[in-house]
Amino acid sequence: MSELKIIQTNRLGKKYLLDKAIRPDNLREAVAAFFRFTGHSAATTGTPNPGRSRELWALKEVDLQVQEGEILGIIGKNGAGKSTLLKVLSRVTEATEGSAVIHGRIASLLEIGIGFHPDLTGRENVFLNAALLGMKRAAVKDRFDEIVEFAGIGDFIDTQVKKYSSGMFVRLAFSIAAHLDSEVVFIDEVLAVGDTDFQKKCIARIRSVANSGRTVLFVSHNLAAIEQLCNRCIVFDHGRIGYDGKTNAALNYYRTNILEKTDRHGNLEIDSEKRPGNGRARFQFLKITGDASDNAILTGGAVNFEIGLKVAKQIIEPRLAIIFKDQSGQVILKLSTRDSQFALPTLENDVRVNCRVPELLLAARIYQVDLWLNERGQTIDYVESAELLSVISATESVSDIYYKGFVEIPAAWFINP
Repeated sequence: MSELKIIQTNRLGKKYLLDKAIRPDNLREAVAAFFRFTGHSAATTGTPNPGRSRELWALKEVDLQVQEGEILGIIGKNGAGKSTLLKVLSRVTEATEGSAVIHGRIASLLEIGIGFHPDLTGRENVFLNAALLGMKRAAVKDRFDEIVEFAGIGDFIDTQVKKYSSGMFVRLAFSIAAHLDSEVVFIDEVLAVGDTDFQKKCIARIRSVANSGRTVLFVSHNLAAIEQLCNRCIVFDHGRIGYDGKTNAALNYYRTNILEKTDRHGNLEIDSEKRPGNGRARFQFLKITGDASDNAILTGGAVNFEIGLKVAKQIIEPRLAIIFKDQSGQVILKLSTRDSQFALPTLENDVRVNCRVPELLLAARIYQVDLWLNERGQTIDYVESAELLSVISATESVSDIYYKGFVEIPAAWFINP
């Protein structure tokens, strides 16, 4: 790895103004809101009331240096500032204060399929998207077959991308970005979509890119991938770098100082504005009642999840999921209304939803519990680490440390006479 500093920031900051009013979801609501505003403020200068806006510093005083050929992992909870950093460095959005200097061309995979036109085919979008990312047409032609082969969508390359699954979409988008001629590559949560085989290909490709001397900034909640790929990692917390160092030490810092110390005192509303989703409803609380105690169960024991929802606008086809992750951020189990074939009614008012599991067969360890509310696949609210669940061994025997799984299934053993 070269000592040349490819990226250097100095007290970088990004501020957003948050309006307290609910934002319109479509053009019709935006136009109506505009005329309501102008009608009520005809006698004023037309400047919005400063009392209606608040400041949110998505980034604050970020000092960062990245060397040539380095794979830098970036982790943190939702809303911590990870994606905002990449957007500022990519010039997608301007910094409010401070400076950033980058030497070399940038290939960014920040939002999956950004620049894709739904009515164009995969083939047409390869050329369009590559052009938007700065790749010349001749270079695209030379690498077209390689891009399509990596994406694994050869049979659908002449199909309109609006007919693609989310997995096909992300595979093609990643493949284009991964084959660009650039000195710096930004990757944001590409491993969140796609099957296991594709994720392995992505990891191999990222490693290959770095081995060729290019610099990679890799944002992911997949801590196992961060550990596998990155020698160095930074932890974002409320817009600031909370830790910068060796990956193993950074992961330990994140687990012990952020994930395990998340204490909302049962109130999930305190950080709701920083979370993903359109805000039409927000989780209020999560209460876990286990057969051992609150937030704790014996392996195979019963547990009840009580979830409070505050509804701001009607949600016609709500779906709710409880997601369990291990300490590496890997999804271990998902309980969802859809999988259980339970149709939540249209949500118009605040509601409490209960999910009872008579036998939760998770192995003994601590699990992170996330909550996800969506409507037809569109995220309404997502709470990372809403609570931690402790699963305690139902026996006094010591588990074999070399063969730790995630489930404990009752089994009958016998010897043939």
